[in-house]
Amino acid sequence: MRKVILLFFAACSVGYTSMAQNTSSTRAQIEKNSEMMQKSIEDKDLETFGSFFSEDVMFKMSGQMPLSGNSAVIAAHEPMI
Repeated sequence: MRKVILLFFAACSVGYTSMAQNTSSTRAQIEKNSEMMQKSIEDKDLETFGSFFSEDVMFKMSGQMPLSGNSAVIAAHEPMI
């Protein structure tokens, strides 16, 4: 029984470690995408900016009604450039 418990905890530890690695790579990808989105706004490239959103996106900006659709998100960000 003791071996089973130790084996269980070892398996959990391995699973947790691999999950932490995935979280780290996911975070890195999110940060990379965020930087690319910011650059597309700075470059006034709405086409690239819009490519980060699906056609059926639901987007909520602070203090605004939710936006529905890629073109609505692009139009909302257009005044920012």
